[in-house]
Amino acid sequence: MLNGVKVEVPYAVTNAQWWTGVAIKNLDASSATDPIRINFFDQEGVFMGMVDIGSLEPLEIYSRTASSIYPGTLPSNYSIMISQPGSEELAVTVFVGNSATGGFAFQTYNSQVTTTPSWYQILSTVERFELVMNNEAVLDRETGLVWQRNTIDTQYNWYDAQLFCYYTDIGGRKGWRLPTIDELATLIDPTESTPSLPDGHPFTNAKSSHYWSSTTDAKLTEFALLANFSNGNLINSLKTTSHYMRAVRSGQ
Repeated sequence: MLNGVKVEVPYAVTNAQWWTGVAIKNLDASSATDPIRINFFDQEGVFMGMVDIGSLEPLEIYSRTASSIYPGTLPSNYSIMISQPGSEELAVTVFVGNSATGGFAFQTYNSQVTTTPSWYQILSTVERFELVMNNEAVLDRETGLVWQRNTIDTQYNWYDAQLFCYYTDIGGRKGWRLPTIDELATLIDPTESTPSLPDGHPFTNAKSSHYWSSTTDAKLTEFALLANFSNGNLINSLKTTSHYMRAVRSGQ
């Protein structure tokens, strides 16, 4: 993930009588933006496509109706996310108008700064975690890892846990794996117990129990390492025993 800003507009409307306009303003008085991209999502949160609109000079405004921006047919309800990789502050105003009455309403959204994941960061829970992929996954901004949000109730041995990750579909996407022990340990908050996750975490059905990692014990190869989310300890277990698992996704 690049340094940059992101503006999410959660709700927009278009049909025969209603239209949506979008105005993007560069609030940085001294710097031009990097190229701005508008991402479109349907009413189910599924990504539809993106449009690059170029950059804005300081205090410059870009304004256009969404129907003239997006190359295809928009659904009756959709959302947009405006993003760019720089650090300038953006303000995005969405106008929803009625062509029959001439009336309209508008809402302005300010940009949120996003930072490159760095493992030296210590972020608050609110800053650290973000629900992504139709709310089925959790982005950890400290590490850049994307985690399966919900713990399924079935426990697997080490071999089947890895196969489950390889074949699973979360948020409409594949590419999941079992985390390494150091990745799994990043979720542990040593000040918390039952479960040992950061207070206010967004995970669902979290178990105060053992979770598999993909890491084999260096001395006992028939064992693999686990994280105990009851007390935060790291232990080993025979690979043939059954425990919980949480899939992870990354660019590695």
